[in-house]
Amino acid sequence: MHEANYHTDRKWAGFVSVLCILGVFFTVIGNPSVLNSTSFYVLVLCLGLILLDTYVGMSISIREGALIRQSHFFMRSRIPIAEITEISYGPTWIMGGSFGYSLRIEARHHGAPLKMEIANVGYSNKTLSSLVNDLKKEKQGIRLDKATQALMRTYQS
Repeated sequence: MHEANYHTDRKWAGFVSVLCILGVFFTVIGNPSVLNSTSFYVLVLCLGLILLDTYVGMSISIREGALIRQSHFFMRSRIPIAEITEISYGPTWIMGGSFGYSLRIEARHHGAPLKMEIANVGYSNKTLSSLVNDLKKEKQGIRLDKATQALMRTYQS
């Protein structure tokens, strides 16, 4: 069995880092007395945890015959690769409209549907393409929609 690990896009994590640092900087510049506030340090601690989460708290791996997604250090979801039926790539919807794209992995486990969404906000398209390629190596019969096929063609080696 093939094993692989996929991590969040460092550009995305860097962008989140810059936003957090700028927020703290402008808060201190705009109101220096905030440095005397306990709530300011609690906020900085929370931002630090968010940054740590964006760099190392989220990952995807293929191991032991399963696709495993770890989110926010503790939450894990698992789909047996043998049960994956289809992978599609389409818009991710949030309040206010479309925001990026997500890889949608669908499976059936003991008759029950399983789904996993992996957004290209946290993972680069190149990483998502590599993930699909590795899943197809493990199970040839996975159906891919046209958008997923186009994504894979874009990043073929």
